[in-house]
Amino acid sequence: MKKLSPVLLVLVVVLLSAPAGFAQEKVDNPVYQNWAKFKPGTMVKYAQTSEMMGNKTQSEVAYTLLEVTPEKVVIEMGGSTVIMGNQTEMPKTRIEYPAKADAADPNVKSAINAKTSQSEEEIEVAGGKIRCKVFETTVEQQGSQIKSRFWSSDDVPGTLVKSETTMEKPVQSVTVLALVEKVIK
Repeated sequence: MKKLSPVLLVLVVVLLSAPAGFAQEKVDNPVYQNWAKFKPGTMVKYAQTSEMMGNKTQSEVAYTLLEVTPEKVVIEMGGSTVIMGNQTEMPKTRIEYPAKADAADPNVKSAINAKTSQSEEEIEVAGGKIRCKVFETTVEQQGSQIKSRFWSSDDVPGTLVKSETTMEKPVQSVTVLALVEKVIK
C-alpha cells in the first residue's frame, strides 16, 4: 500500500474540511427584521444639524421602504444638505439589507459586541411622544473620543428616533439627528 506524502495529506485534510471551515455563520439581521414589519411606502424623515469649528450644516434625510421579500428589504435614501446657505440635493440611493448577515462581518460583530449602557426614556419628536431605549457609547479612535447617545424604538422603521454624537478632539464637533416625520404603511 502506498503512503501519502505529508504535503498531500495536509492538502486532503484542508480540502475535506474546507466547507465547514470556510462557511460563514449567518445571523438574523436586525435592520432587516425591523423594516420587514412594515409595508412598501413606509417612510421616515430626519433633520440633522452638525457643528464643527463654528460652521453649521443642516441636512434632511428620508428613508422609504420600496420592497420586502423573505431574502431582503430595499430602502431608498434621499435628502438635501444646506452648507453656508447653499442647498444641495443628495442623489437617491437604493440600499439592500439581507435577512441574514455573516456573523464574521466586522459591522455585525461590532453591533453584537458593542459595550453600551442602556436605559429607557420617553421623548417628543415628530409631533408626538415615543418611548425609547437609550444607548450610550464612548469610543476611543485614533486619539479622538467620540461619545454617542441613541434613542431607539421598534415602532419606528429602522428603529432610530434620535442621536447625538460629540467628538472632543482633534476638533470639537456635535451632530444631532432627530425624527421629524414618519409615514407607516
